[in-house]
Amino acid sequence: SRSKHMAHLDLSRNNNAGCEGVVSFCDAAKEIFGKGGIAFPALEQLNLTECNIGPVGMQALSEVLLSGECQDGKKRQQRIHLVLRSNLIGADGCPALAALVSGTDGSILSNLQIGQCSIGDEGITTISNAAVSNPCTGLMVLDISDNAITKDGAKKLAESLLVSWPDLVELNLAKNNVGSEGVASVMGSLLGSEGAIGN
Repeated sequence: SRSKHMAHLDLSRNNNAGCEGVVSFCDAAKEIFGKGGIAFPALEQLNLTECNIGPVGMQALSEVLLSGECQDGKKRQQRIHLVLRSNLIGADGCPALAALVSGTDGSILSNLQIGQCSIGDEGITTISNAAVSNPCTGLMVLDISDNAITKDGAKKLAESLLVSWPDLVELNLAKNNVGSEGVASVMGSLLGSEGAIGN
């Protein structure tokens, strides 16, 4: 984890890893780089697709990726492309996700892919509310496909899209149930029309 060169790390489809495996991985990383350091400072892409990660594992991952940020002027060399598709993160894991996408200095992520992670309306509301508090500067891609998000979650996202995702160039809402109202809210926001959100 001290490596100045490790840029891409793919641990995807390790179904038996689970929260226990991710927590062990994170604990080992924290022990190696020590208090106040940044784990994998050159990391550009981390793929943990289908690793059976739940809220506990998500919290551990968030902590290790954020460790050392904004301490003694230390910063990551670049933002991270984080792939977490097909895990069991759920709404309870979204506060940890929100910490990654929304910080006082913007997002530490450039790309977040959390398709099929069961976050639902509650989860996207948590992320959207965090974005309103601290805009997700630097985050360019957000994939929240297949997450059982309805028009209510889409409206909360739309409210935050107006001002809180300034660098977003790709948004994936496929395989949700946002309906016509949700689509209108999101499109109205992307077009800069606040009035569309309430309609």
